[in-house]
Amino acid sequence: MSDRATPVSQGGESDFFEALLDFESGISPAMRDLYLAQWREPSIEYWKVDNENRLLRTSTDGSGSKERIGYDEYFRRLGLPTSRSGLSLEALKRMRYAATNPWGFVGFQFGEALLTDLGHYSPSTRLIVDRSGRATAAPIMYVGGLPDQTWAGGRHEVLWQEEIDAPAIIATSTNTWRGAFTGLDGANSFSDLQRPDIQTRIMVRAVAHSRRRITQSLDDTGLTWALALSRASETLREPITISGCLAAAHLCGAEAAGRYLIQQRTTADEAGTTLESYLLRFSGYEVEQD
Repeated sequence: MSDRATPVSQGGESDFFEALLDFESGISPAMRDLYLAQWREPSIEYWKVDNENRLLRTSTDGSGSKERIGYDEYFRRLGLPTSRSGLSLEALKRMRYAATNPWGFVGFQFGEALLTDLGHYSPSTRLIVDRSGRATAAPIMYVGGLPDQTWAGGRHEVLWQEEIDAPAIIATSTNTWRGAFTGLDGANSFSDLQRPDIQTRIMVRAVAHSRRRITQSLDDTGLTWALALSRASETLREPITISGCLAAAHLCGAEAAGRYLIQQRTTADEAGTTLESYLLRFSGYEVEQD
């Protein structure tokens, strides 16, 4: 390990949420002067998108690519206002909750799968026949982790089953948000989801959900949080805390975060951001209590 035996405190839970929101949304009020100074200069690399701001994929292998653009175009691709005169600090703080990336993740980078698990969202369905020959109403939603090749040839939907006896899903290439919101935590629509107060309530619920699932994974293998964190810290040669694990769970899912703590098996999100990078970046916040 490094000579830092214990992590430097980065603040409390509210600081954790602020730092995570800045990073996840891609909008930081602290960078306002940079945005203004380089508004139309090609100074940032970002994903190419189609006319609906979805990831522009090549027809041959379904992969995306980046190009250098100005911040005016960057904000447009996040689905945000592009008026330079409207970039006040307060406006930037609000924009973080509405920023939507090319995969359709919004704000804290909430997606359909997580909000379905939490009870905020119900995907639309379509009657299909699955691989076992059963007729079923399959949910239509984004599934992370599918190979880029899945979306080659301009495909935006594919029938997906993790195993032959698992529920069938009509996987989409992005989060489309064409289902229904349940009203939990005040979220009755996609517009509601972009409200700071509602999104923060959902994030509190999501963090608690992730912690419970990781704790259960550790319990199932006889590991304590203390031992698991010690192992992760040894592997990464930096002190890792629960806040880093919760951030990693938000990036790649609680199952992936738990798997890393148990087996040090890594993974990354759609954009190639690694689970380890979140463990390192977001450790040190005091979010130890539910």
